[in-house]
Amino acid sequence: MSSEVENLLRTSLVDEEVGRVFERMGIEIEVPASPEVVKRGRPELRGPSSEDLVREMRGRRVAEGIPR
Repeated sequence: MSSEVENLLRTSLVDEEVGRVFERMGIEIEVPASPEVVKRGRPELRGPSSEDLVREMRGRRVAEGIPR
């Protein structure tokens, strides 16, 4: 078994065990069903993306930002 598969199995087994412990403690765990559900729960982004900001900064000359 590859180490990657082994790590995935360990992670899933730990997650299951943690879930069982929470259930025994009476704590409800809500797991999102799909990536779409997760995306809907995220806050709306404001402003331009970081990629656009970096492109703009790279396009500027260094001397433009220095006051005379």
